[in-house]
Amino acid sequence: VQPDPAAHLPFNLRLTEQEREAREQVPLPYHFSTEKKMLLLHGGSGDARIYYQPDESDDVDEEDPDDDLDF
Repeated sequence: VQPDPAAHLPFNLRLTEQEREAREQVPLPYHFSTEKKMLLLHGGSGDARIYYQPDESDDVDEEDPDDDLDF
């Protein structure tokens, strides 16, 4: 008969029925409701815009930086 390795631990490795039920009620952060999932997948109103204002240090020219690459 092998000794129980968890017999003399200062903490409990087993869950009581109450602890097990409480654990099952915890919402997981990566599980979404159907409504939230649809909102995330299909987005909002589609009115998103990006406004860009170049700084003084921006190098704005017509030269292609990848012109030296051979594809």
